This record gives sequence, C-alpha cells and structure tokens, in this order.
Amino acid sequence: TLEIRIRPMQLLEVLSGRGHPMTLDNCPSPDEPMHALTVPARLKRTGMEMRLLIEGAGSGPSGNPDPSLLRLIAQAHQFLDLFTRGNRSISAMAAEAGVARSHFTRVLRLSFLAPEITQAILLGNHPPELSARRLVRYARLPTQWDEQSKTLGFS
Repeated sequence: TLEIRIRPMQLLEVLSGRGHPMTLDNCPSPDEPMHALTVPARLKRTGMEMRLLIEGAGSGPSGNPDPSLLRLIAQAHQFLDLFTRGNRSISAMAAEAGVARSHFTRVLRLSFLAPEITQAILLGNHPPELSARRLVRYARLPTQWDEQSKTLGFS
C-alpha cells in the first residue's frame, strides 16, 4: 500500500503562502490532527525499470505513450505498405527496409494487431509491462483480436 499523511493546518498554511513545506527541523507537534490516505499499490518490473502500480489508476489514457512502442507500430505499418505494394520476396522487402528478414517478419505481424490494442498503445493506455522488446518477441501472437488482448495483458 501507499500511505500519504496530511496535516490539514500545515497544508493550509503552505497553500496560502504563510508557511513553508515541512522539513526535518520544522516538525509539527505530534498532537496536531493528521489525515492518512491509503491506496493499494505494488512495485512491478517493466523492462529495465520498476514502476509503482496503483490499483484503479490507468482507467483512462495516461497521455504518456511509450516512444519505443510508437516507433514499432509505425514501422509495422511501413512494412505492411512494402508488403502490399508488390509481389516480391520477404528478403527483397527486408533489404529495401534496411532490416534483417527475421526482423521484418516479426514486425510485419504487428500491423495486424487489434485496432483497440493499437489505439491503446498510441494513447499510452497499455499494460505497463508491455514494452516494444516484449511485443516484438511474441513469436505466436494469436490472430483472434480477443485472444491478442488476453495474451498482451489488456483484459
């Protein structure tokens, strides 16, 4: 859990500009009333970092899309454009895109993600553990959109 303790009188003074934020030298008396806000939370590894996940948070777009995921989705649609332009081999298309054949095919698959998943990624409203590295490594991503959502942690 995450607990935030607030002393209403000190908060009022700080917000009105009459007081200073609490420091170790200026601790209030222990008998001053205090309110505690408690919310369920947990630490979770997401790629190379740890994130504090607060239950109930994230029901709307975070407004902070992951640049790596955005690049990956854009690249997937660029590869789809190459794929639909002509009857060429995967090797030729990968060479034109300047990537390895295996990377081309792994990323091309992502152009067929469910529209809701793509939209959530674009808005930054995706599971925190979903990273570009993790998404591109899914070798057998289901073709059914509801199964994709389950596999990627959207439902």
